[in-house]
Amino acid sequence: MDDLDRGILAQLAQDARMSVAVLARRLKVARSTVQARLERLESTGAIAGYTLRLGEAAKEGRIRATCLLTIEPRSQAAIVSRLRTLSEVERIHTTSGRVDLLLQVSADRRADWMMLWIRSAV
Repeated sequence: MDDLDRGILAQLAQDARMSVAVLARRLKVARSTVQARLERLESTGAIAGYTLRLGEAAKEGRIRATCLLTIEPRSQAAIVSRLRTLSEVERIHTTSGRVDLLLQVSADRRADWMMLWIRSAV
């Protein structure tokens, strides 16, 4: 990965919907160069996908919490995989020390918290 690749990633981190033409203009390189780099970054896994990042207006009224989990170390991969399927889980961080995982979660209503707990326990 060189400076151009890092530049492409930095631009896309700010706006994942940025077109190849705009990327090329901002980075002062040919469109075909940016397109080829994007294809290589995607095929090598440097870009795993494109996503939507909600703004605070979309999160207004949601109940948010930080959760600390202690788990069996041998179960961590399976648990993290399962947590990633839950729409209420916004972030997952691994830690060291007494706590194994730190989660940032949100839900529309208090009743949704019970469903999150039930779904994550299954």
